[in-house]
Amino acid sequence: AVKMVWKQAFGVAATLFGSAAAVSAANSAFCADTGTCIEPVTKIPFQQQQGSLRLLGVGARIKYGLFPVYAVGLYLDQTDVSNSNGAILSSVSQGHIDARLQLQFYRNVDHNTMIEALRDSVAPRMADSRDDELSNLTVALEDISNGGAFAAGSELTFDWDTRKSLLVMSKDQGLPTTITAARVAPALFQVYLDDKAVSADAKKSFEANAKIWEAQRVNEK
Repeated sequence: AVKMVWKQAFGVAATLFGSAAAVSAANSAFCADTGTCIEPVTKIPFQQQQGSLRLLGVGARIKYGLFPVYAVGLYLDQTDVSNSNGAILSSVSQGHIDARLQLQFYRNVDHNTMIEALRDSVAPRMADSRDDELSNLTVALEDISNGGAFAAGSELTFDWDTRKSLLVMSKDQGLPTTITAARVAPALFQVYLDDKAVSADAKKSFEANAKIWEAQRVNEK
């Protein structure tokens, strides 16, 4: 049986980016020594490490407070985190840390419903809802979904390349689509990070673990 490590936040058992065995105190996500963390509501697993990206936290998008739609994980570039000086989540919001949002679907969602929901969440977080970047986001999502539903078990990934101001999107193992995103990428990430975040437990997980990472970063320096 896989050994589970309880009541520890990501990385507390070792260094900032060390042990794969940890648990988020914010939402009791179970993280095993296999290198995966289980989002507690949907029971969907997330890899703790994806290349240079490290999982900060997880949570669930719950509709009407009753129905889980998808689980979301936030990944951050380890080098960018180590080199940053301010609050980690503020640095992400300001585009100083390369980041990934990974959505894993718990139930089937019609592609129009999902794309409209994302657009409606991103638009008020942009200075101008008529911005071409917002339209490009919609077109890109249409492209990668190819008219198909976001089925249970599928993944939708957003990679924010902050140095080039690009947003790279992909669905499952399909070909990625890239758009210029100097304005739409920050707005998209604010959907999960700001005071009106669509997943309260995900935001709590991100905040709790960001504080732990910040403390460990100070100790390592």
